[in-house]
Amino acid sequence: MCGWPQGVKIEADQELDTAREAWARQLWLTLQASQDWRDSWDYWSQRLDWLIDRTEAIAQIGIADRFDQLEARITARLEAPRDPDPAIADELPLNSELGLDYTPLAIALSQADWRTADDITHQLINDAIARNRPPPTASPPPLLATPANATPIFDDIARFPATDLQTLAWLWAAYSDGRFGWVAQISQWTDDYGTFCDRVGWRTSRGWLYYDELQFEPETLESIAIGHFPVLGWRKRSCYGVGGETAAGILLAWFDRWRQISEPDPM
Repeated sequence: MCGWPQGVKIEADQELDTAREAWARQLWLTLQASQDWRDSWDYWSQRLDWLIDRTEAIAQIGIADRFDQLEARITARLEAPRDPDPAIADELPLNSELGLDYTPLAIALSQADWRTADDITHQLINDAIARNRPPPTASPPPLLATPANATPIFDDIARFPATDLQTLAWLWAAYSDGRFGWVAQISQWTDDYGTFCDRVGWRTSRGWLYYDELQFEPETLESIAIGHFPVLGWRKRSCYGVGGETAAGILLAWFDRWRQISEPDPM
């Protein structure tokens, strides 16, 4: 209806354009599928309105305008200097199914404080998982007994609240010009975790990076690899996992959960 190319690959000279296009496509798909979400259309239209207002290069594009102009306008925006503004946090609807406060994350992201933002994201995810876990059931038979608080991490991710994941993904994408977040990381996935780490900057010629070696204070936003943040699936070193699971397995579980809540169901 709006002229967005369907089934046509847009050639881009840089990976940045590819990631940005993937992000734009994902946002459009989520808008198309909004009738199946628990949130109302207003939930996402407010976010799109904010993006239109705050992004200089696409300031004239309305929700109903032709999306075939989006790639060129986003490229122009990325060439402009970035001016973080802590006040932006007050303009975003930071919805949560669990009553979590995402304002500190929005402020850290608006200030390009990537370390603090990543730490807050990690804590918010843990808080959401803890609040969202079902109450313990009756004691299982002895041979199947497990600790009362032992919930497989994949189950936690599979039931992660859609609204909260959308808020996290939106914040990271909005404050990084689409370079960070779930959509950006999915665009860098190549069915091999090692190659993925090379692409997002979690592994270099010197080997797998430790957490403190990440690019927390880059010279420019564009100097950080696409998908570098947030850190999902590991905290100490990129080749290690957490909770007894591999980093690759946890990362793919997050990707699957994002696709479940953001892509329309096949007819």
